[in-house]
Amino acid sequence: MDGGRLDYRGNKKAGHVLEALKGGSTLVSEKQLRVAPLTCQHDDTRRSVYEVLCGISGIVRVTHLAVKDKAILGNHFHRNLTETFILVSGTALLFTQKVASDGRAREIMRWEEIEAPCIIEMPPLTVHAFSFTGPAILISLGDTPFDREDQVPYTLFD
Repeated sequence: MDGGRLDYRGNKKAGHVLEALKGGSTLVSEKQLRVAPLTCQHDDTRRSVYEVLCGISGIVRVTHLAVKDKAILGNHFHRNLTETFILVSGTALLFTQKVASDGRAREIMRWEEIEAPCIIEMPPLTVHAFSFTGPAILISLGDTPFDREDQVPYTLFD
């Protein structure tokens, strides 16, 4: 960790990021990308209950994405939208990069291997691309209705 910023390069599991967040890092006032694994709180013959305390508020849009096979999704950023993803099943590489509102890179590209179940909080002005390794279920929660003008295409990974 350097100056309150999290470096995701080389981290193989989302747990590293969660531990960094638990480690008392003083995050700057700007929103940071967070990946938090969901942990099993209860398991019996009827169900398994997974949860994480994340303080998600202001959710106005829920989108369910059923990824059918290997696929790259995303390759864009939002100027205003904060997006929270829940990876319900599957695995992927998540590529991210902080940019200015005009699309100029503010940081180097980072990647994180993610596996279900986990939650990813994606702040505005963060380019994101998911490279799924096979079928997956991804749920997207948005703090505003979908706005095509807010979504800016940006090829981070193809």
